[in-house]
Amino acid sequence: MSPLVLFFHYGVLAIIFGNGFGDEHEYRLTKYLLDGYDAGVRPAENSSQPLAVVFGLSLHHIIDVDEKNQILTTNCWVTQIWTDHHLKWNASEFAGIRVIRVPYNRVWRPDTILYNNADPQYSSAVINTNVIVSHTGEVVWLSHGIFRSSCDIDVEFFPFDEQRCVLKWASWTYDGYQLELEKQSEQGDVSNYQANGEFDLVNFSARRNVEYYSCCPEPYPDITYEIRLRRRPMFYVFNLILPCILINSVALLVFYVPSESGEKVTLGISALLSMTVFLMTIRESLPPTEKTPLINICGTMIGSINANNSGGMLIENSQMSLWKSSDTDARWNRVYSIVETSYSIAFIAKLSNWELAGQLIYTGTVESLYYGVSICLVTFASALAVVTLNLHHRGIRGSRVPGIVRSLVLDKLARIVLLNFQEERRSEPVEPPRRKNNCPLHCKPELGQSQSSPKFVTRREESNSSSPSLDKLLEE
Repeated sequence: MSPLVLFFHYGVLAIIFGNGFGDEHEYRLTKYLLDGYDAGVRPAENSSQPLAVVFGLSLHHIIDVDEKNQILTTNCWVTQIWTDHHLKWNASEFAGIRVIRVPYNRVWRPDTILYNNADPQYSSAVINTNVIVSHTGEVVWLSHGIFRSSCDIDVEFFPFDEQRCVLKWASWTYDGYQLELEKQSEQGDVSNYQANGEFDLVNFSARRNVEYYSCCPEPYPDITYEIRLRRRPMFYVFNLILPCILINSVALLVFYVPSESGEKVTLGISALLSMTVFLMTIRESLPPTEKTPLINICGTMIGSINANNSGGMLIENSQMSLWKSSDTDARWNRVYSIVETSYSIAFIAKLSNWELAGQLIYTGTVESLYYGVSICLVTFASALAVVTLNLHHRGIRGSRVPGIVRSLVLDKLARIVLLNFQEERRSEPVEPPRRKNNCPLHCKPELGQSQSSPKFVTRREESNSSSPSLDKLLEE
């Protein structure tokens, strides 16, 4: 037989028997440690001294924040370290073995649980793994679980809110005289954290507390981890805040539409219904807490103002058929518009944050920006329609257009859209209307079918009118 073949056979035998010897040493070590070991006895060297247990928590992922039920669901890794003097050995006597893995139910473990647990199946949510035992007696237990904890959700500044949720860990049966619970570090471990799509993790801190309960006079230490979360408002800004602001802007334009126009009532009721739909959307996603969100308060107040204004417009339209006047609501329109605008400005100022505005611009997506630009254009078109209605129904009561506006619209803007109003004004001169049969200006003369009836003009309008044609008639 060649030397190469012999070397190969000896190598294979060495590997086989070497593993067998290693397994034999580990089996002998496990039997040496666990024979006669009682997992129900606290492994303290002195029964009068507390056993120190170091507790650490690693936040892996925030699965869900349920605002309606006020429950936080997290994926966490739990680390607990203590010293068991019954599990010490001399490594040289067991082929240099320094660390072994033992099933968790074979050794003593602290009954540390989550005090603010909100999961009815808490025992099945925790994955119990093997414990790591060192030759010095140090025991490390690394477990993993999906925890559902109660959290006091504050939605006052929704969707620009920050939430503070705590995870309170402590022993259920061992008091501070038997078990000394210590925190592993001042901050929780976030080295393996996976970002959440709705919330940003601001801080993950740990603190140790000692509390006294009514059941027992002994102190009970606990380790409390505080999770600070900041909501990412981009989704709500483009799908909730922006539509509400634009609906509010359209509602303000209701006060600019003349009262004799039927579109005034239609526009006011449409804005009221739209605001009601958005308030119902907010109500479905938020908990019924004592702190009402500012967006709900603002929407309710604006909706009340719109409802009051719509009712006033209906009454006014019924009176207009008797009095033939369209100036009765001018003062109330100003009051309503000032109040509604003040509520909108107060709401925006309450939620103003320049740093947050920068985050909105930085985190914006193409779809969100497209949606925002589209809805802004629709609102702008509605505003132009309101202005057109106002000019159309104003008639001879209208004021003279300022010169800068005429120059901007009829000259510069007209050239951009390839229109020329100068030639039309030269070719078709406008003649002032003439009175017929010496009829006073405020009366209603008999006109033919082809002629249209002029608007009713009050004495106040005669004295304050700025129309050139009307002034010429008055001079005659």
